[in-house]
Amino acid sequence: MTVRKEYRVNGTDNYVIDAVPQADGTYVVYPRLHPPDKHGRGGAHHHLMAGGHICVSAGREPRSAEQAVKIGRCWAEGWSEYNRTGRFPGS
Repeated sequence: MTVRKEYRVNGTDNYVIDAVPQADGTYVVYPRLHPPDKHGRGGAHHHLMAGGHICVSAGREPRSAEQAVKIGRCWAEGWSEYNRTGRFPGS
């Protein structure tokens, strides 16, 4: 079952994150609502892939909804910083 969480980052940026279970026991994390990309950089920079999911390193895919939601929240905080500064944390 898909788990959906809503977040507000910095009191202004709204997010809706879906953790979608896969047949192999992992989850794919989709930000369904987020501020637009103000800098126009690709997924290699901000980790939002063309398919609309958050990039997670191979072999490190979340195996619980809790882990997937945590990844989504960290990404949302990073996306907000990226939009403010042009730099995604850790990139």
